[in-house]
Amino acid sequence: MFRLNAVSEVTYVHPRDDINDKELQQSKYSGKTLQQARIIFFFPSLKEFEREYQALVKDVAIDVQHYALQLGVDVEFVEPVTDSLDMETFQAMLNVFSKHTSYLMCFLGDRYGKCILPKKIPLEKFQAIQAAFSEKSNELELFYQYYKRCEEMESTDYKLLNEPINSADRNTLTSILQQATEKISQNDNNEQQQQQQQQSEIPRNLFPSAAEQITQIALIQPNKVVFCLRNTKADIQSKNSTDTAKQVDMESEHRKIEALKQTVLLSEASIISLNMESDESTDDKSQFIGRKNNNYIKWFIKQVTDHLQNFVSTLSMPPMPSIEAYSLAKIENDVHVAFAERQLPKKWLVRENIDKMFINLTVGSEYAHELWHGICMTLCALTGQDAEPLIKSYHLSSTLVILKSLLEKLNRPVFILIDDANMIKYGRMMSNLDQQFRKCLANLVLICTTDHPIAIRFMLQQPVLFELPDFTNVDIMQYINLNIDNNTLNKQQMDEIQDITEANNNNIIIAQLLLKQITDGTNRPLVGDIDERFCHAENDNGVLFVRTFAQLLIVTPHGLTTLEILDALTMNDELNDEITPNSSLSLRLHSIIDKLGCLIVEFVYGNRLVYKWSHLFIINIARRRYLTNQKELIKAHGLIAHLFADVNNVHSICSLLPSSNEIPTFPRPLKQDDGTVNIRKVHNLWYHLLHTGNMDDLKKFALCHFEYVEACIRACGIFQLLSIYEECCMQVLHHDIQVLFQQIICPSLNTIIRDRDQLAAELINRLQYTQATNSQFLNVMVEQAMSWVDRYHDRPLLVPLSCWIPPKKVER
Repeated sequence: MFRLNAVSEVTYVHPRDDINDKELQQSKYSGKTLQQARIIFFFPSLKEFEREYQALVKDVAIDVQHYALQLGVDVEFVEPVTDSLDMETFQAMLNVFSKHTSYLMCFLGDRYGKCILPKKIPLEKFQAIQAAFSEKSNELELFYQYYKRCEEMESTDYKLLNEPINSADRNTLTSILQQATEKISQNDNNEQQQQQQQQSEIPRNLFPSAAEQITQIALIQPNKVVFCLRNTKADIQSKNSTDTAKQVDMESEHRKIEALKQTVLLSEASIISLNMESDESTDDKSQFIGRKNNNYIKWFIKQVTDHLQNFVSTLSMPPMPSIEAYSLAKIENDVHVAFAERQLPKKWLVRENIDKMFINLTVGSEYAHELWHGICMTLCALTGQDAEPLIKSYHLSSTLVILKSLLEKLNRPVFILIDDANMIKYGRMMSNLDQQFRKCLANLVLICTTDHPIAIRFMLQQPVLFELPDFTNVDIMQYINLNIDNNTLNKQQMDEIQDITEANNNNIIIAQLLLKQITDGTNRPLVGDIDERFCHAENDNGVLFVRTFAQLLIVTPHGLTTLEILDALTMNDELNDEITPNSSLSLRLHSIIDKLGCLIVEFVYGNRLVYKWSHLFIINIARRRYLTNQKELIKAHGLIAHLFADVNNVHSICSLLPSSNEIPTFPRPLKQDDGTVNIRKVHNLWYHLLHTGNMDDLKKFALCHFEYVEACIRACGIFQLLSIYEECCMQVLHHDIQVLFQQIICPSLNTIIRDRDQLAAELINRLQYTQATNSQFLNVMVEQAMSWVDRYHDRPLLVPLSCWIPPKKVER
């Protein structure tokens, strides 16, 4: 907020925790600030762990989910497609695991599993494959069909073509890789490797299986993984299975998996041993096995549940049933500061102490009265001035008067940066101005970005306008160099980026998109068109899946978490045809977020990672492509409204269940047992109910629901509630909403600001007076308030039994 390196004056006080301190910046992105867990279940072969899988679905996951719910932690379960894992799914899984709050549960039995078709095979490995088969063999012909040498990239590697591979060909290709590995291994043994291999823990393997690759990566962070190891000799199900011979058909496969288990046993990772011992002397062996199996499953459920609950408990934070105005302002400011820092190029230095606000990034950055109130609260915190008058100021006019007095006490400039200032909303009730500043204070430096010339409503002076020039090709290449490490791109790649961006009018977003494609190592030609990027996403994930995903982000201005998107997708009946038993909806979601790259922005909001479209330019393209009529718009809002309304009585976990019809959603009650409010529900429910056009549901679940209104004031502040009613009054003209806003809440503001618990008394006193003429929703709200008073036990609460104050008349 202040000029960098300016001399400190007596009116400036350093806060206890400088929000721009380098160590504090890093902590904002650490796992300790996130209350969301992503738990990955990996099975090399699902058939081998069928009992354990069913126990995870029916018991473990539900117990962990409800345990996490009471701690205020969101739990998202992620399961890869184990029997036919491709490289893109594998990379998506690794990206999820790389997050601070992800946890892996890896099952290892007696099956080594299949290898993953690599996107790129080095020349020496490809020559080894050629040497393992005759030149005219069917195996090599199939291999040449899908792998080509990329001469244009000045590379000797062979790359997998970007073409669909059917299941039969995929299995054949993985078999070829495994056969080549075996033949090479046999040749080495015949020559000189036999003694060395006996000393080695893991045999030489050119193309390791998914289980081995995931295990080796997971062991780098052993505190984020638990291994469930099965001993084949102790497995009753495997001994009685007719497929026992197939499971140990190849001695080398058995040797590899046992060596992998030995590596895990020697590591620091947590281990659960899935061993069952059989008693051969038992007379009734079938009954014994059944009883032993039940005991084993109960033991398994307890062991796994304890491990996962211990992990979830590390993400919990102290309960916060109510939040003070100071804390709300700091939380809001931290989100904007962290977001600004993440937008800077990697090689830029962070400029300290400049107050940055991004309009419409959060729910508290839309309306003018709430925006400037937050700016003033931050200014008070930085300068050590008394914020008590500000807490009682809920109108824009009074807040600006306080801002002027704060500036007059300072003898140094104050810098405020507002992005997209043209999107600031001015409500009729809270943001109408009594008078403008006749003279702008000299120490206020207000810098705004806008897509068209605007005037600041409370200032008489016309702002100085600087029209930013379009990016030049030199600017684009300088941006590229600032965001990559040295020698990351070769000259051919740099030239290709330069040519494509120049053909697209030097669009910086196109440059970001090209950079993402190159760093990801895509096998496709570079795409310099956003619509074409969406086409590729549709080809990879399905048109309906991509459309629904895009619609959810379009209609949600402040973003959604991956768990919320996943639950909304599973609730969409139209996606049933695309959700197959062998597909992982969760990994498809994470994969598409990663592939879209700079089109989507990730930031921390409300202790959750939230995703939204990165720019209005992207939103307009997505809206034109995927949200073409009013019916689709209402449907998308209705899907999210149904998600946050949480009207289902039965809840479970995620997309683990094989049938899409059995996929329930994560429970989202308004409050936890300790009174902590679900802030994301408060922020999102009313907005999507409003835009569905269903006024009855809007009143029933939000605006005329006392528990919801009370929760909003307690956890989000009275200013957020005022903005909600302001927005609704600007969108629709409805009697009940006008009555609550103008007759109840606004006249009671002075009382509610002093004591939030007086909301019930104010509402009962004012609404009972007009009980005979009230609507059913308003009278039900009075009953809800009375019920809340009956359960209130913190301290004595004075509530009138009869009413005598006539409410203020609604303005026409």
